[in-house]
Order: sequence, then structure tokens, then C-alpha cells
Amino acid sequence: SILRNDTAGILFGIGVLGSMDMEMIWSDIADIAKKNGVVAAGDTDCAQANTAMFIAGGLLDKNLAHTTAIVARAISASRSLCAYEAGATGPGKDCGYENTIIKSISGVPIAQEGKTSTCAHSDVMGNLTMQCCDLWSNESVEYHGEFGGTTVQCWSETLAYDCSMMNTALKLGKGKDLRDILT
Repeated sequence: SILRNDTAGILFGIGVLGSMDMEMIWSDIADIAKKNGVVAAGDTDCAQANTAMFIAGGLLDKNLAHTTAIVARAISASRSLCAYEAGATGPGKDCGYENTIIKSISGVPIAQEGKTSTCAHSDVMGNLTMQCCDLWSNESVEYHGEFGGTTVQCWSETLAYDCSMMNTALKLGKGKDLRDILT
């Protein structure tokens, strides 16, 4: 459906079939976590929604409209929400751009990646995702050498700066100011 720009198919595949799968598997995951005294965090729709973003992002000759990719991401929120309805407690996985929608509906904590994850994929909403996250991360870093060290070293340093800035804003009572600046 994604490759055919078939919005109705994307809605059915992600929103209906994906939600059915999520309900089944996350009920089991939440039960297992509860029995073992561990946290069933959450999930995201990397397989479909990130694929749509990747295809629309130009790496594959822009074979998908950005609007279709955005719609796929929005639809994926209903799929990811099923994990929380089945007993997950958060935080949601960091590559889930639908996490902002999930948080606004459920209130669960969310992990996010954004403006400092451009090594994985460009994010034109990085500041917006940063302003509402509970945890900040940087997921996919291809390993090779940079002038400052390995890519992992360089991007970890950038991630550390962001985390330090956010933690300092909280300590100084400026969390809402930083949120507003980022927004």
C-alpha cells in the first residue's frame, strides 16, 4: 500500500491489521512483564511508518509523497496506542514520531529522537519532538570515522549536550521556557 500511494490500504494495513496484531502480542507481553515484575514499556510502528518516511525522504528517488508518509505516521498512532491499552506503561520507543500523539491521548511517558538524530534520518520537526519528550535519545548511528572520533562518539557528545541542556532547564525551573523556545 505504501509503495502504491494507497491511503485506504495504508489505513487498513496499519490501522486495522496492525492494531489487531498489537492487541494480541501486547496483551501477552504485558502479562509476562507483570508476572516477572518488569516494565512493559511500549512500541512504535517502525516497520510501516518509518518505511514511508524513508521512501518519501528522497533516499529512494522520492517515490512517495511526503503527505502520504505523514498520513501513514498519523495512522500508526492508533496501532501503537494498542500497546498501552493492553497494559504497556511507557516510555514509548524513541523512533516513534507518533509518540507525541500517544502521549496526548494516554499521558504515558515517551522517549523521542529528533533534531540531533539527523545522522539516522532528517527530521524537520526535531525541536517540536524535543519539547514534549520525557526521555531524549539518538537511535541509529552508522559506524565510521569522523574528524572528532567515531560517529558514535560524536553523536553521543551531541546527545549529551541536549540532555544536559534539558536537565539544567528543569533544575533552574526553566523547563516550560525551554519548551516554549523549542516550540
